[in-house]
Amino acid sequence: MFLNLILIAFLVTCSTTDLLFRKAYNAVTYPIIFSGIIFNTIFYGRMGLLDSLLGALLGLVLLIGFYLLGGLGAGDVKFMIAVGSLKGWNFTLFGGIYGAIIAGIAAIIIMALKGTLLKSLKKVFHFFLFLFTLKTVVPVDKESTIYLPYCFFLSLGIFIRLAEVCGFFFWDLFIHRTG
Repeated sequence: MFLNLILIAFLVTCSTTDLLFRKAYNAVTYPIIFSGIIFNTIFYGRMGLLDSLLGALLGLVLLIGFYLLGGLGAGDVKFMIAVGSLKGWNFTLFGGIYGAIIAGIAAIIIMALKGTLLKSLKKVFHFFLFLFTLKTVVPVDKESTIYLPYCFFLSLGIFIRLAEVCGFFFWDLFIHRTG
């Protein structure tokens, strides 16, 4: 429960700064990364340490490619590392997937409203063409680029995962009490 409260405060803080300033600050992410590792080790021993480190590593692995390609900022990567250090690899995997789906839907809606959906899909096609054939890629048009507050959308996915995990926990309690 303690780690969940830290997680909720972290998600609200990063979502707010991402929406207002398009940043996830190091002053927030680094202490959470270290706190997650320390608290998981204290509460759960070596298995907690291992899960925390695997979660942090998974948070890095999930987003580092997109960061290197210029698709998101370093703060987004550190945000997921922090979530991983707090909640472990399984939580981070599903929370990250949920957040990516939400962000993808939001991006499609925004591009459709701005009239850039087909142009963007063409850029994605050219990117994959380059990736698999090493043919020349179309340069990025900064004017038509859509910036999303990715920490905000990741936070939504992580909130869903937290509700899912807590829901199963409460469901199990209910079954064991009545069964």
